[in-house]
Amino acid sequence: MKKIFANSLLARTTVMVLGISFLVGSLFSGLAYIYFLQAEQERAVSYTAGLLDTVEDTMQIACYLSDKNLAKDVVDGIGKRREVKTIRISNSKAVLAEFNRKSNATVTALPDWLVPGTGQIHKTIYSPFNLHEPVCQATIELSQPEIRNHSNRNAGFIAALLLLEMIVLSVVAGSMILLKVIRPIQKISRGLHKLNAEQGQQLPALSRHRQDELGTLIDDINLLIIKLVALISKERDLKTEHEKGELKLRTIFEKAETGIFQLNDSGEVLASNPAFRRMLGLPEQLSQAPDALLRLLEGQELRLHLMIYQAIHQQQTMAEDFCIEPEHSGGQKKWIHLVVHSASEGVLQGLINDVTERKRQEEQAHRLAITDHLTGLHNRLGFEREIQRLHKEHLAGNGQSFVIMMIDLDRFKQVNDTLGHYAGDQVLRHFATLLSSVLRKTDFTARLGGDEFVALLRDVKESMTAQKVAEKILNLVAEPVLLEDGSQACIGASIGICFADQTGFDVQELMNAADDAMYAVKQSGRNGYHIRFLKTVASVPK
Repeated sequence: MKKIFANSLLARTTVMVLGISFLVGSLFSGLAYIYFLQAEQERAVSYTAGLLDTVEDTMQIACYLSDKNLAKDVVDGIGKRREVKTIRISNSKAVLAEFNRKSNATVTALPDWLVPGTGQIHKTIYSPFNLHEPVCQATIELSQPEIRNHSNRNAGFIAALLLLEMIVLSVVAGSMILLKVIRPIQKISRGLHKLNAEQGQQLPALSRHRQDELGTLIDDINLLIIKLVALISKERDLKTEHEKGELKLRTIFEKAETGIFQLNDSGEVLASNPAFRRMLGLPEQLSQAPDALLRLLEGQELRLHLMIYQAIHQQQTMAEDFCIEPEHSGGQKKWIHLVVHSASEGVLQGLINDVTERKRQEEQAHRLAITDHLTGLHNRLGFEREIQRLHKEHLAGNGQSFVIMMIDLDRFKQVNDTLGHYAGDQVLRHFATLLSSVLRKTDFTARLGGDEFVALLRDVKESMTAQKVAEKILNLVAEPVLLEDGSQACIGASIGICFADQTGFDVQELMNAADDAMYAVKQSGRNGYHIRFLKTVASVPK
């Protein structure tokens, strides 16, 4: 029964209609009972009072004469009414007549609001000769059980009619719901169960319900089916396009020469294409070594983590060049250009390209820009960059003392004039080789132009060390230079020396001091060196 009630709309609706009808019937039955009870009470009181008025003349005579027999006839006549319980006619001296109806019925006490009065009638009887002289008192008490029984009969009749109406309405309502609602809905439900909506099949219209709510429901269902078919078709087309695009992207991903990869925010590789692994010399399966990129960038991991942080938190595309040494490369270094950007929360996408050749070309161009093409030493630009670098180190408090030597070749113009410029070029190359052989690899040498050279001796604190280097240069340059044609060229050198300590220096002042020291040698006879400490000058001619 519970299952039927739970699964049947008709059962639930019928029970609901019956319940509502029962409640309404009960309410109206109760109201009818109250109404008839009060109406019957009022009717009995009114009717009995009317009887007293009718026999008032007789009671006047009986009371005036104190005739008990006449009074008893009046009481017995009124007592024939079933609604009358007791009647008493009495004067100031005695009771003339009295009637009491015996009743075994149990009287249930009723609330005061249900009983309009006390159910008693009191009437004063006056003398037939003097209407202002009372001669006796008539008192009648009505029988409440009789009044209530009469009311119950009337209310029961109304309740029966309401019950019958309830049953009829329930049957009619249930039948109408069954015919007009339940069966059409069942028909729609069966149609939906058999419907192949994916193929666009629609529900047939109900002939009697084209314009009502059920017809609208069928139209809405058919409209949903049309939209569903359209969405399925569109989804199918999108899926096909997605598969084509995915295949194309996978082909690009697998065949691209550019390395493509995904990283998490810790720098671990989540996914990569073959070009990425091939470029970095990594194994095919990176799932067992997600930190492979971090290991390759050992010593440079901070730069990678900074790139990842900025890409995630600043939503920027970050790019950096890294120098790596892939495994199985035989110690050969490689330059890579790394680009990363944020793809989703905690995941980054990136590209990697081999820029080793570009870096080599840049380095070669840089070397050409700062290298003297004749001697292979640094040129003036290279020297200026180096002296500026040393100056920045001193300003930052990280500098070391060094010595600058300004060297000018003696009698070089004579070689050019007598033996030719080609011979002069040979002399310049010879002196560059000589200078490189004397100085350490950590020292710096450059040709500023013509026959003017400069040397920077790093970490030299004593003048004696600079003097030894200068004397060695002078001894070697004093030897004749053997030229390619078998002839010889003789030259010398004037060397100006200036010390720069680690506390700091001014570049121009240092250069001027070294130049002054060199010209001091020229003026004192050439082929020697001078040492200047910016404020004092020591001259040591050779």
